[in-house]
Amino acid sequence: MENRIVPFLEILDELQNLEIEHSIISFRCIPPEFHELLRRHTQTEALEKYKLAKVEITTEDTTVETVLEKYPSINPFRYVLDASVVGYGNLPDEALQEIQETQQFKEEKVFVYWLKYAFLLEIDFKDLVKRANDDLFNSWHDDAVIFPKDYSWLIAYTIEDEWRVDKNK
Repeated sequence: MENRIVPFLEILDELQNLEIEHSIISFRCIPPEFHELLRRHTQTEALEKYKLAKVEITTEDTTVETVLEKYPSINPFRYVLDASVVGYGNLPDEALQEIQETQQFKEEKVFVYWLKYAFLLEIDFKDLVKRANDDLFNSWHDDAVIFPKDYSWLIAYTIEDEWRVDKNK
């Protein structure tokens, strides 16, 4: 559990440091036999500041499952969006700004999901675009996807520092 929670706490700390508005939507796809263990772990004093004790623990997650079905992977071993690369590099703020400008995404809130972790976040998209850095998107945290509630588009970050975008599937 520690190897999946501690690195994610680094993401939460970085979001806080960057003043990016966010909320944790759920611990996703946790087997039922681990729910109580996870709940006890989130109530420890060390994790109190993250307010994880109130986060929903689910055995399924239709939000992430739906978006990954709408935007399938071209790689059978890990998620690589079946779309052209629209940006490279380890400067996520610049890549996201360019994507937002060229695609003209208007959403205020988006979901962000790092495929390595069992957390789904809702984040203020404008804050993310302005302030994202390589402490949030990097090979250590693995592949990530960003998408709105209506699933009308998806931005994917890969561990090769590639940014891909697809719309309206």
